[in-house]
Amino acid sequence: NAPQNKKHSMRTLGIIIIALLLLGTVGLVFMGGFAKPELSQTRLPVYVIAGKPFRGKATSDTLLRLFDESKQLHTEGKLPGTLTAVYYERPDEKPGRVDVWVGVLLRDTATRLPTGYLLRTFPSTDAVRAQIKAHYMVAPTPDKVKTQLQAFAAEQNLKPGNFVVERYLGEQEIVMEMPVGSR
Repeated sequence: NAPQNKKHSMRTLGIIIIALLLLGTVGLVFMGGFAKPELSQTRLPVYVIAGKPFRGKATSDTLLRLFDESKQLHTEGKLPGTLTAVYYERPDEKPGRVDVWVGVLLRDTATRLPTGYLLRTFPSTDAVRAQIKAHYMVAPTPDKVKTQLQAFAAEQNLKPGNFVVERYLGEQEIVMEMPVGSR
């Protein structure tokens, strides 16, 4: 009877594994895990971002805290606008390190800034945009999207700029924009 029980247990385990794989795939689809970024050309308005600078390891707890702090201030209405990060291209930077401005793209530039927050203004410019409709946990990596933006700019005969603006419009929508110039 032991071989019969083992066979039954293996079949049950197989069914459970298949069910979990199906549930995982459905969850991934629901979260936008297979969605590709929509690429386009655009004209960016002037962006005024209240935030803080960070330069260091991309996996740093300090960077995570900056994002959490900005998100909390945004959620509490102390910085009304759109949670945003600006990643600068530093060719001399070591792999795994970033130079980033973390904060909120302000709706109202007369907003009183929390302690330690500064304003940084980005002029209106032509840009290429990637609109990503996926949860940030399953969205393509920023580096992958940046590479796609650079390739799209080259196809349009445009010269990519030296930074990327990431705007987090919601749990399942991220917009990445890269300034461009003529070649």
